[in-house]
Amino acid sequence: MLTTRTRKNVSLLLFIGLLLVSAMVWSMTTDVVAMKDGVYAGVAQGFGGDLVVDVTIDEGKVHDVKVRPHQETPYIAGAAIETLAANIVQAGGTTVDAVSGATVTSKALIAAVDQALQKASGKYEDGMYAGTAQGFGGDLIVDVTVGEGKITAVSVRPHGETPFVADSAIEELTAKIAQAGNANVEVVSGATVTSKALIAAVQEALNGTGEVVEPVLAVSTFEVNVGDGTYRGKAQGYGGELVVDVTVGGGKITEIVIVDNNETPFIAGNALQTLPPAIIEAQGAVDVIGGATVTSKAIIEAVEKALSGEAAPGATYAINVGDGTHRGKAQGYGGELVVDVTVSGGKITEIVVVENSETPFIAGNAFSKLPPAIIEAQGPVDAVSGATVTSKAVLTAVEAALMQ
Repeated sequence: MLTTRTRKNVSLLLFIGLLLVSAMVWSMTTDVVAMKDGVYAGVAQGFGGDLVVDVTIDEGKVHDVKVRPHQETPYIAGAAIETLAANIVQAGGTTVDAVSGATVTSKALIAAVDQALQKASGKYEDGMYAGTAQGFGGDLIVDVTVGEGKITAVSVRPHGETPFVADSAIEELTAKIAQAGNANVEVVSGATVTSKALIAAVQEALNGTGEVVEPVLAVSTFEVNVGDGTYRGKAQGYGGELVVDVTVGGGKITEIVIVDNNETPFIAGNALQTLPPAIIEAQGAVDVIGGATVTSKAIIEAVEKALSGEAAPGATYAINVGDGTHRGKAQGYGGELVVDVTVSGGKITEIVVVENSETPFIAGNAFSKLPPAIIEAQGPVDAVSGATVTSKAVLTAVEAALMQ
């Protein structure tokens, strides 16, 4: 029969054993329990390049694993990825075997999921991560610095938020987030949209891949309906009318100059500087610049208008003929309209309407006003009110005479 002392010792040993088992179970499950619900991205080097995964955590457990479009070998990696993703979900973690025949892809997938799970547990490698979210004035992009596993700094890239409203809110929020070491902070009163966007962008930087994809040039090209020369186009920007001069050479855009604008410099500067060379390279519309959407669209629209054949005043004609008198023709309101254009010293010196079938009392004003105005501008001018068709015919005929 066991003595009282022996029974006490056995009880103590059982208690200690129970504690050890509890500690082991706790250590095995604590990472899962600690995971916060949400979608987290992870990335690792695969056989054909980066393999990016999105891991969904629901009720603290791995609920889904999705692999983004990748460059792995389809007939080898396709089935392996499907099998491995399902195994990870079933196991609730990455303690799974690699798929035979697709070892590199398997290891990359497991590593990427591991990274995502670390993020779900609030653990981040030190470094800088970028994130973006839709603000009041367009995309709001942030750079988040992580040190010793916590947020140490947040900076906001040039943006399109309303300056006098957003500036103080951004300054206050970035300081609060850095102080808290996380994005669980209150929005700033009076700047709710910007605040929510900033917090969402910080969260995206931490949960996502940490990279912001740069805009990709569009593939559609502009239709060039004008001959070689410089043409002016106008459009409504954020701060007012935006004016561009577009030069065409050999049927292609060779130069774009922003002639006039009233945009806010620190918001629109990137668009004003970046878009013209991008449009020239693409020979067409390109993606807008984040944070300067309105300005970007105005530039693109103004360029398109300049190329439409209805150029605004201020541009000059390209004179492709030598000194002398040259004839040009165009279709007017009443039929063919013919002009003789005299060039001397490389400039237009005289324009004579030789033949026309326009209605005299309607077209007369255009015939008297347009030739001297074109000579003075050495380029296209505004149509005369009440004689738009005749005015455009005169302008087209003059351009035709200079293109011979």
